[in-house]
Amino acid sequence: MVLGAVFGFFALFDLSSYRALNMEQNLATVSFEQLSKQRFKAMVSVSNDETWEYELAGDMWQMDVRIITWKGPLAVMGMLPAYRLDRLSGRYLTVEDENDNERTAYSFHDQKGLDAWAMMQKVGGLGLIDASYGSATYMPMRHGALYAVGLAAKGLVARPINEPAKEALQQWK
Repeated sequence: MVLGAVFGFFALFDLSSYRALNMEQNLATVSFEQLSKQRFKAMVSVSNDETWEYELAGDMWQMDVRIITWKGPLAVMGMLPAYRLDRLSGRYLTVEDENDNERTAYSFHDQKGLDAWAMMQKVGGLGLIDASYGSATYMPMRHGALYAVGLAAKGLVARPINEPAKEALQQWK
């Protein structure tokens, strides 16, 4: 019983790192500085005025998010879906580059201890939590490009904000 209470406490502590999602919500902006061919510095600014910097290899960037939805009595009580930014990675345009070149991926969270997401997937959410849904978006990297990343009912979306991002998107299509 004590072990169950301790386990529950750590699960609730990990779940507290998720933020409620009610309507389409802006999560972050991502900007790029080109360092060399297929090498970029990515600056990720999130809503609480934090900025993280990462070095990405590739032609495109990808951001992943974890989403938790509530079932049963929690859903009836009006609990809103919750999200947590999960990771940022670089991608290449060609399969050959993907296979032959360096891959870069970074977690937004230093996962030490209990991972409530993984635990809920293993136990099926105990009929209260659905942790089976994640979403990702990717766009081309270009020097000076700035993108807005948002989360809507259909998943994660990235939109070009400035001219370098719009030009990169036009050339990518």
